[in-house]
Amino acid sequence: MNFSLSKIYNVPLSFYNKNEIVMKNFLFAFLLFVSLPIAGRQAEDTAVVSVEYKSAVRLYEGESPSEVYYRLDVGCGMSRFYCPKRELSEAVSDSLNAANADGMQVLDIMRAKNLPGASTAYTVYKNYPDRGRLTFTDYVANYFKYEEPMADLGWTPEEGDSVVCGYDCKKASATLRGRKWTVWYTVDIPAQDGPWKLYGLPGLILRAADEDRNFIFEAVAVEKSGVKIAFDDTRSYQKCTPRELQEQYALFEESRLGYLFKMAGVKKNKQTEALSRRTNPKKPCLMEFYE
Repeated sequence: MNFSLSKIYNVPLSFYNKNEIVMKNFLFAFLLFVSLPIAGRQAEDTAVVSVEYKSAVRLYEGESPSEVYYRLDVGCGMSRFYCPKRELSEAVSDSLNAANADGMQVLDIMRAKNLPGASTAYTVYKNYPDRGRLTFTDYVANYFKYEEPMADLGWTPEEGDSVVCGYDCKKASATLRGRKWTVWYTVDIPAQDGPWKLYGLPGLILRAADEDRNFIFEAVAVEKSGVKIAFDDTRSYQKCTPRELQEQYALFEESRLGYLFKMAGVKKNKQTEALSRRTNPKKPCLMEFYE
């Protein structure tokens, strides 16, 4: 069975061969094609495919990258990109706090279970709350949320096909808010999605790296799925803009204790100022730059 992908996806014909592409797995492709979103607002979805990405992420300028595993759940109309281990961390923390455990007990148990901290807390929802929009949440001593239009990345085809996680992949590049990204995507899984905020190619992005190699994502497992995709409305979010959230990152690293005092409403005095001073504060390594 042949499909003309250019009639289904709004991507340049330069990404395709002159002949129509023959999918290796007709049933898998068919399930994705017939379920493309045709309406606007969608409260929840069911994943058709899930991808586990092993990533090397530079959290702070001048430091070595950290290894983090992320998961992408792609549904019929929306998708969700997140760190499963971080979600487990939040669940354990919530349970301990509900049992009135003190802060040090919570930290000790989290360390014993090797659970990650807030640096992996962000989640990206694509095509939520409406098609063509993106919702981003993160935790910086408080839960923050912003919405924005999904960026038009304007991908450019590149030479250098590869095989990632057993799938034949094509290469493309694009620049998003100050960082150039190179990706490898497979038309064998015709989902216009990928890690983080990357999307818009005629196949699932299985490998992505920015030009400076501060952020690298590579698929290590791809599977058919059926998990529920829904926005986490169990949290109380502080609405913000992307720029305001990045300012919170910087303020937190300048003085973590001072930031926590401020968020808790503790008034400044000589003692809190002395405790808040931090030598050699870290500078967050940002994935994108908002002006």
